[in-house]
Amino acid sequence: SVAGFYVARAGTSLAIVSEDFDGTRAGAEVLLFHEYAHHFLNSNFSIGWPVWLGEGFAEFYSTTQIRNDGGVNIGLPAEARAYNLFQQLYQISVSKMLSLPVGARSNDVESMYARGWLLMHYLIFEPSRKGQLDAYLAGLGEGKPSAAAGVAAFGDLTKLDRETDIYLERNKFKAVTVPASAIKVDAITL
Repeated sequence: SVAGFYVARAGTSLAIVSEDFDGTRAGAEVLLFHEYAHHFLNSNFSIGWPVWLGEGFAEFYSTTQIRNDGGVNIGLPAEARAYNLFQQLYQISVSKMLSLPVGARSNDVESMYARGWLLMHYLIFEPSRKGQLDAYLAGLGEGKPSAAAGVAAFGDLTKLDRETDIYLERNKFKAVTVPASAIKVDAITL
């Protein structure tokens, strides 16, 4: 029942993706980019990521599209999470997501992945929240617990919940295109 997973290793890390996850190349790419985002976090930072942040980051970058002209679209909607985002029966709150300890799993994993994507997207693209994700990450880097770093960076978490709900209900999500000319690729070696 697992479509893909990532294993961090001291020697060689490994991402496994089902090639026939949903019968499309796009579905397999979403999974691969999700797992690669985990690799990026684990390879470039030395802190333990709260589960919501690791999965929200991976979901945010899972929708990345490499364009035919070499450019890259980032921040596209997580269409695979739409059902969970718009389902009102159960939505994990920001407060609960931020309180999950490193390595913990929510009772409703699908909701946590979906809301994690939404919160990441909101914090990255909402002008009134500019700099708050960086402040949260800095708090984590200082050793603050996730919930405490969240309150310090984001303020009232109940208000943040309401704002992300409104953001979702607008159903209009920004994305950015990084042109090929802005992407510098070093030599690739194996």
